[in-house]
Amino acid sequence: MSRIDDAMVEATMRGYDRNNLFAFVAAIVGSDEARQLMEMYRVGTSKHWQGATVFWQISVDGEVRGGKIMLYDTALSFKIWSHCREMCYFIARAVRTEMSFSL
Repeated sequence: MSRIDDAMVEATMRGYDRNNLFAFVAAIVGSDEARQLMEMYRVGTSKHWQGATVFWQISVDGEVRGGKIMLYDTALSFKIWSHCREMCYFIARAVRTEMSFSL
């Protein structure tokens, strides 16, 4: 099974000033908390579309096997393009759960 190079994943773990999902979450919980959540769930910034987010797919053995790129509207966090709805739902639920514990 193929894996994504760690350097590629790490390269996406910045540029949050260009990430629409980060902007939305930061407006709710603050930039520091938003950055912690993005890093905890390994959510990166993609160059595929301006403002896009990448959700890395991580296997049970900790290897990154793929990524799903999503584009959100900054004001509403409305998903306007998705390669995988199930992944978005799963991550959104996980982030909401984590946010509810930290608020």
